[in-house]
Amino acid sequence: MIELKENNNFYVITGGPGVGKTTLLEELRNRHYTIVPEIARKLIKEQQESNGEVLPWKDKELYKKIMFDRSINRPSS
Repeated sequence: MIELKENNNFYVITGGPGVGKTTLLEELRNRHYTIVPEIARKLIKEQQESNGEVLPWKDKELYKKIMFDRSINRPSS
């Protein structure tokens, strides 16, 4: 789980595909901010490389379940 510090300011970055969310996260990381990486991007890449079924356009319910599980069970960064 995520180790919380005294300063509990959290920001959610949201937006459609291709609007710059990943670029923004990479720049924040470069500036030494703590970020929570995008789980969706990694999961989709893994599934496409392995010809998997855990994709929102193949099995939306399984995709949502795996995304949720990874979101709450990810190792601390």
